[in-house]
Amino acid sequence: MAVAKPVSSQSGHGVRKIDWSNMDQWPTGEMLLQEYQRDIGALGETTMTFIEGAFSHAVRRVLRPGEWRANAQYGTTYERVEVSRDVIDTAQAYVDFLPQAPLYARVDGLVRGDSFMLMELELIDPYLYLEFAPGSADVMARAVLQRLG
Repeated sequence: MAVAKPVSSQSGHGVRKIDWSNMDQWPTGEMLLQEYQRDIGALGETTMTFIEGAFSHAVRRVLRPGEWRANAQYGTTYERVEVSRDVIDTAQAYVDFLPQAPLYARVDGLVRGDSFMLMELELIDPYLYLEFAPGSADVMARAVLQRLG
């Protein structure tokens, strides 16, 4: 199984689960493909927010039973979570690999014990879950002002 996503979309719009062996049923046009992770329903998706390259906070998207899409319109709820240093370091490595430090980044993926599997690196207008981390909106505002100044 795979997950097909439109190249330009957000919030799970147009996302479809497809069968690798049934290519005649695949959507047409430009799309992104991800290997379907069977344990996403049980694990949820963890999002880690980085501001000016520094880890800020992590939020777990808790999927509705039977659902595989981690978006609000499919019944997903959110909870702040603590993640291990190993998980943060793995996510940090993805941010550090970028050719220049972004103002913000959201690193989304699956946490399996102390390991992390990247699903998406969100750099263009992601929702940062700032309300889950008191003070993070202030950190973000200062970072924006610093870049403007």
